[in-house]
Order: sequence, then C-alpha cells, then structure tokens
Amino acid sequence: MTETRKSDLPPIIIKLLASIAIIVILGLVTAFGYLVFQVAKAIPDTLVNLNPSVLAALIAASGTVLATVLAHLVERYIAKSRDIREAHRQYKTELYRSFFESIVGHMQSAVKEKGKAKKAQYQRELVVFLQKFIRDLILWASPTVISGFKRMIKKASENPMEAMVLMDDLMREIRKDLGHSNRGLARGDLWKLFLRDPEAMDEIMTSMND
Repeated sequence: MTETRKSDLPPIIIKLLASIAIIVILGLVTAFGYLVFQVAKAIPDTLVNLNPSVLAALIAASGTVLATVLAHLVERYIAKSRDIREAHRQYKTELYRSFFESIVGHMQSAVKEKGKAKKAQYQRELVVFLQKFIRDLILWASPTVISGFKRMIKKASENPMEAMVLMDDLMREIRKDLGHSNRGLARGDLWKLFLRDPEAMDEIMTSMND
C-alpha cells in the first residue's frame, strides 16, 4: 500500500472544510444583500426620483452581478468537492487493494502450508497488518464497510464458515464505497471467485439458512 500523501485529509476534515465553504458562500451572499439594502436605505430619495427605466436597469444589473458571483462560487465549490472525492477514492482503492492482497494471500498460504510454525507465522503477520489496516479503515472507509468488517471479524472467531459469507458482504460494500454497482451479483458470488469449488459456497450458505 502506498504511503499517505500529506495533502490527503480524513473524511471528517473534508466534510468540515465543505461545511465551512458553504458557510462562507452564504455569508458573502448575505453581506452583499445587506450592502445593497444599506445603500438603498441611505439614498431613498435618489432612488425614488430615478427614471423608472434607469431604476429597472440598475436592479437588473445588480441581479446579473449577484447571479454571476453565485454561479462562480458554486462552480468552484462543486469542482473542489469533485477533486477531493476523486483523491479520496484513489486512496480508498489502495487501502482496499492491500486488504484483498493480504487477506486472500494469507488464507491461500495457510491452506497450502501444513506446518504449525508456518501457520503461526502467517497469523502473526496478519495481526500486524490488521492493526494498521483498522487505523486506516477508521479514517477512510464508509460506515457500511466499517460495520461489515466488524461483523466479519467477530464471526471469524465464532464460525469461520459464516465469516466467509460475511466477507462476501464486506467485498460488496467495498465495491459500493468505490462507486461500483453490485447489480446482478448474488450473495456469495464474489467469494466464489477465490474458491476452487464454487459450489462449496452454496453449501455453506444453505447450512446457514437451515
């Protein structure tokens, strides 16, 4: 997994900055409106004595300026939000890729290796990885991914077979968090991709429903 760039910000900070930006925009609009009101209030006689066509032109020009400023601010806000989301998505992609590589790699190695010493080594390496992964998960993952990961970890110590099904649920939540659709994917379809015998997954899910 690549190192975090200093420019990357946690979601809570991004949301805070977005909220501040909205407040600033609203403040500018309010200040502009208040300024116009004060100017109109200070020179009522002048406005009253103005030719109606001139007054209408003045109001139209003020509205055009305000609309232009607002459009520019909104456009800048949308563009900045889009850039932040894209940068955030790139980091999530690396985070989730490291998760799949480590989890699947450790599981495949644990199946191939028969010695207790090797399995114990893989377990220690997995614990070290998960400790760092959980810290990054808290900062970057969506609430549904965090909840799915928690359910999977809890079930792994109780019933490893059911944990495999929850792992499939987690993978679909990860796809959703990256902006992908899960339409057409049934529960268990993703995990079957890692199995030599995909039908074994159906047997596990059937036993869970019994």
